[in-house]
Amino acid sequence: MFHAAFTLVELLTVLAIVGILATLLMSTLSTAKKKSRVASSTSNLRQIAIAFTLYQDDHAHRPLTWDVLLSSGYLGSERILKCPEDRQGNWGNLVQPDMTGNVATNQHSYLYPLPWDDWAWNRIVKSGAHAGLAACQLHGMGRPDPEAPSMLDFEGLVLRAQLDGAVVRREVYWRAGMDVPLERAAAGMRDESLIPPDPPSDAASRILFTSDFPWSLFMDESLEQP
Repeated sequence: MFHAAFTLVELLTVLAIVGILATLLMSTLSTAKKKSRVASSTSNLRQIAIAFTLYQDDHAHRPLTWDVLLSSGYLGSERILKCPEDRQGNWGNLVQPDMTGNVATNQHSYLYPLPWDDWAWNRIVKSGAHAGLAACQLHGMGRPDPEAPSMLDFEGLVLRAQLDGAVVRREVYWRAGMDVPLERAAAGMRDESLIPPDPPSDAASRILFTSDFPWSLFMDESLEQP
C-alpha cells in the first residue's frame, strides 16, 4: 500500500501553526497571571483602607506607618502589605524612607502619604472621600533600578486606595527631567516652579517646602500656584 509523506512545505506550515498557537496560549496565560496579580493587589489595598478607617475612628488621628496598623492588630498579616509584583518584597521602604525617624520593622510594597507633614496630608484630605491613602505603582510600565531605586522607575497604571474604601485605577506619568534622590523620595520631588499650597508661614520653614510631593499618586486635582 502506498503511503503519501508530508512535503517539506506542509511540515513547515504545521510547525508555523503550532508556533502561533503556542504564542497565543503563552500570551493568554501571561495576561491572566497579570490580571490575577492586579486583583490580589487591589484586595490588599482595600483591606489597608478598611484598617486605616477603623484605626482613625478609634484613635482620632492617622497612623504614621503601616507598622502601627500591624502592631495594633488592625491589619492581620504583613502579607497584606506586599504586592505580588514586588520581587524584592520591600519596594515601599526602598523608595519611600520613613520620615517619622522610626526604623520600619515590616517590609511593604505600597507607597503612602501618612508620614507627610500635616499641611501636606491635610491638602490631600481636602480632596474629600476620593483622597488616596495608599498606592501601588508596580503594575505600570518600567523596571526598578537595582543601584538607586526610585518611584520614577515606574509610570502608567497606579492602583490607589481611597479614604472611602474604594480602590481605583489611575494613569500617572512623571514630568521629564525630574530627579528624586533616594533620601528625598519621601519628602517630595524637586520642582522649584511649584510651591505647595498653605506652606508654613515662617520664612525659614518655607525654604523646605519648595519641593513638589508626588501628589498625583494620591489625588487627581492639579495644584494651583498660590
